[in-house]
Amino acid sequence: MSPAWLILLLMLCGSSSTVSIRYEKFYQKQSLGFSVDNRISCIGCILLVSLTEQLAQVHNSSIQDAMELLCSYLPEKPNVSGLCTVLIEIYGAEIIKLLNHKWNGDVVCHAMKLCNNDPDQPVCHIYQQPKGGIRKAIMQAEKTVKQSNFMKKSEIVSNVYLKLCSLPILRNICDAMETSTPLEDFDHDNFSGFPTLRGYHWRGRDCNDFDMSIYPGKRPRDWDALNDSNCNGIWGFDPEDGIPHEKKFCEGTDTKGIIVLGDSAAAHFHIPPQWMTALNMSKETFADLPMALSNELDWPQFSLYTGFQNSTNGNLNRCNHRDYQSIARN
Repeated sequence: MSPAWLILLLMLCGSSSTVSIRYEKFYQKQSLGFSVDNRISCIGCILLVSLTEQLAQVHNSSIQDAMELLCSYLPEKPNVSGLCTVLIEIYGAEIIKLLNHKWNGDVVCHAMKLCNNDPDQPVCHIYQQPKGGIRKAIMQAEKTVKQSNFMKKSEIVSNVYLKLCSLPILRNICDAMETSTPLEDFDHDNFSGFPTLRGYHWRGRDCNDFDMSIYPGKRPRDWDALNDSNCNGIWGFDPEDGIPHEKKFCEGTDTKGIIVLGDSAAAHFHIPPQWMTALNMSKETFADLPMALSNELDWPQFSLYTGFQNSTNGNLNRCNHRDYQSIARN
C-alpha cells in the first residue's frame, strides 16, 4: 500500500473521531488523539459531495454515475481511484439518499458523522444554512441514515481503520504523521532525501541520508574543506591559496536558517481551484493529488517562509541554502 493511498484512507475514513497513534491504549481511553483530525475528513467529505453534485448537473447524470465519473478522474497510481470506488461502496447509497432529499454537503457529511462539532459550539458549515437551521436539518438527515444499515457498515470500517496503525508495515507512516518527522530518514537526523511525508518539502534536503552528522543547517565542519557537512552545496578549497570555499564565501555573512511553527497558513494549506470546478474536470485535474495528500494538503515548498520552488531570486545566498524547517500543522 502506497503512503498516499493510506493517507487518503486516514483522511476520509477517520471520521467520527481523530486517529490515535497510541493504538494499544484506545480501548481503555475510548478517545483518540492524532493530528489527521476531523477537520480533514469533514473538508474532504464536503468537497467530494459538492463535486458529485456539480458533475451530476454538468453531465445531466445520476448521482451514482457522477460519483463513478469522479473516481475515474482520480490517479490510478497510487490507487486513489480504486480507493474512491471502495468509499462509494461504503458511503455511496447514503450520499445518494441524502442528496435526493435536497440536503447540501454540510448536512450530508454531518449526518454520516464525517463532520463533528462540539455541542457547545456553532455548527461549522460552508453553505448557507437550510430553512429552520442546520442543526434541525442534520437531525432530520440523521434519521434517514439510521433507518438503513449504514451505521453498522461504518462501524465495521472504523474498526478496521483503527487497527491500520497497529500493523508493522504501516506503523512508521502513522508515527511520521503524528510527530511531523520524515517517514524516510535512514540516519534519523530528521532530514530526508524524499520530498513528501515531511521530507525535504518541509525541511532542507539531506545530501547524505546515511550519515547523521551531515544535514542542512549544521555548523560546517572544518569549513567543509573535505565534504559538504551542511548540505548547502559549498565545499572543497581553493588550490591556489588553500582557503576552503565555505570560509572564503560565507565567513562573516551571519548565515541564519529559518524555522516555522504555525498552523495551516504557515504550512501553506491550499486546495487548487481546478479541484473544485466540475465543468472542465479531467484526469489531468488531479495529477498532483498524490503529492498533495502525502503533504497533508499543504504546499510548504511554495510557502512564504520555506518556499523554494519557482523562486524569483535565482541562486542567491547559497550559504543559507536548504537551511529551513517547517513544523507547521493544519
